[in-house]
Amino acid sequence: MSAYVPSGPTRTNIPGRWHMIFPEALPEGAWRATFLRFASETPAGRQLALAFEGSTLEFNCPDPPDREHLKAELTRCTRIINDLKEKADRHHGKA
Repeated sequence: MSAYVPSGPTRTNIPGRWHMIFPEALPEGAWRATFLRFASETPAGRQLALAFEGSTLEFNCPDPPDREHLKAELTRCTRIINDLKEKADRHHGKA
């Protein structure tokens, strides 16, 4: 099981920008750096423009006009984030 389990995505006040909060533990600096490095190594990760602010992870997600497409986009973005999180967890022996 992952050491860091984020909340579900929530809109920010910036269109197309969302965030997830890691409530159980503030991700340590080395883990965050690894997570962001892994994200920067893939086109999908770079497209999310991931950034940490304390225990909050912000990311880009397309903002389609209808709810069904929005749900699909958020699911896609969340899967990418979860894959990166699991990869960082494995790298740091937290999986």
